[in-house]
Amino acid sequence: MEEWHQKLHNNTSPDDVVICQALIAMLQQNLDINAYWKTLHASGITRERLASFDRAIRSEPKFSPSQ
Repeated sequence: MEEWHQKLHNNTSPDDVVICQALIAMLQQNLDINAYWKTLHASGITRERLASFDRAIRSEPKFSPSQ
């Protein structure tokens, strides 16, 4: 999440909408990381694409139920 937050501030792109939708999907599915990846992949965003950004996103979002 922090990597995306930094990317959002420094290098905004249309992909950020999909990344946000993926984060919301994950939260709606009780923190299921598969919902995150399913949403990204449905829009053609892969791990490789995330890592290729100027502000790369290399780690999966991590939340705890208490957040």
